[in-house]
Amino acid sequence: MGITAPSRCTDIDWLAEGPIGPYVAAFKQFLIDHQYAVFTSANYLADVKHFARWVRGRRLSLQRINEAAVVEFLDEHLPTCRCTGPVPHDRRDHRAALRNLLTVLRAQGAIAPPPVSTRPVDEELQSYDEYLAHARGLAAKTRSGVVRIVGRLLTEHFGDHAIDIASLRPVHVRRFFAQQAKLYSKPAGAGSVVSALRGYFRYRASLGDAVHGGLVNAIAYPRQLAVVLVAQDADRRGG
Repeated sequence: MGITAPSRCTDIDWLAEGPIGPYVAAFKQFLIDHQYAVFTSANYLADVKHFARWVRGRRLSLQRINEAAVVEFLDEHLPTCRCTGPVPHDRRDHRAALRNLLTVLRAQGAIAPPPVSTRPVDEELQSYDEYLAHARGLAAKTRSGVVRIVGRLLTEHFGDHAIDIASLRPVHVRRFFAQQAKLYSKPAGAGSVVSALRGYFRYRASLGDAVHGGLVNAIAYPRQLAVVLVAQDADRRGG
């Protein structure tokens, strides 16, 4: 299968000037080997080009291209991107493309393997991922999205400390959701946050943990988002 990108995506020669350039051919081959559709492959190449431009602008070395760099790009650059020319801005496509890019770079021995973390949050996420796989039978792609959302909440609230689920209150969840909802351009994205968090709270309750009674219903699906934001604003004014 060949990859024919739209005209706005084919001009990637300048990538040779940055650290990602030598691995573009391997990235293309990865897409071919995994039988990605032509249009999807073209989009992913455009996403990598966008990321590579940011990497070069930040003067990042190849060794600094990792999950942390991808998160910074997605969370800080992409929402306020002012790059010149027609560049893609779809967060989901970028995330998928850059996850594949890291896989290729590691397969080529270009960057280090992901670090093994022993943070309580990471151990919790690993346990939850195993539960979703074996007890719920969820596919890897679905689990990845759910675990990522739950991880954001736990990291924001607990950082590197032990997880005390009983300390979470509805106000914490509503504030987190209001922040996360801004990252999604479509209601379905915000809805995935609601589903992921509710599922996690039910999981913790099923383990016998002292989950605050209002957590599951602390946030609503997108059609009720206005009500949630009003409640969040009231919580803020109340202290």
